[in-house]
Amino acid sequence: MFINGKDVSAYGAITLSGYKYTPPKIEQEYFKGRQRTGFTILCRETGMGQLDLTLTFYDRHWRDVTQKKAAFDRICMGEVEISIGDGYEYRSVLTEIGQSNQRTRRVLECTYSFDCVRHGPYVEKHGNTIICESTLPYTDCVLTARVGQDGTNYQMGPVMFDTVYSGQVLTVDGITKRILVGGEPDASGARWLRFPSLEPGENTFSCLDELTVGYYPSYF
Repeated sequence: MFINGKDVSAYGAITLSGYKYTPPKIEQEYFKGRQRTGFTILCRETGMGQLDLTLTFYDRHWRDVTQKKAAFDRICMGEVEISIGDGYEYRSVLTEIGQSNQRTRRVLECTYSFDCVRHGPYVEKHGNTIICESTLPYTDCVLTARVGQDGTNYQMGPVMFDTVYSGQVLTVDGITKRILVGGEPDASGARWLRFPSLEPGENTFSCLDELTVGYYPSYF
């Protein structure tokens, strides 16, 4: 198991009991008229998945065991990436540190619970129409384009740029929620109501120039 790219063995920890992953809950609002068989989906939303882990810490001396566990607890704070060897990554936030159980004078066992999004490696696709591999209803994405010619009211997905110049590289980052011009944050000349996201299957974005679309495929 790795957390933020670091093997948990560096903290004197191993996973003996495997893990438990619970997919996110699905919420779908819909309207169905009285005495009708048809209905209309109004809203689709998913929460976070849950990842439960049991880690065993060990060392030659009890104090060293507890110190290693304390160091591991510290790195779990904030947003973390967890890899458990099943082919996915888990973008996670710690929600609970369970009770610690002393198994022997050199072994300590503890459970951890995380809210998470299960995803694959970051991918980039070129074109204004792409196929999204995610199964979650919505996946944040990054749109990048190199402007072909000077212009005004330049549409780039859900964002409108007031004025653009040939050669400019524009980025609409729906993952970190930023707008970049030439690699630097600059939203002064942009108008938008939302940041871009993808739905499973085919997606098309409006833009005069070819887009590069980057995202993490995300799964139930």
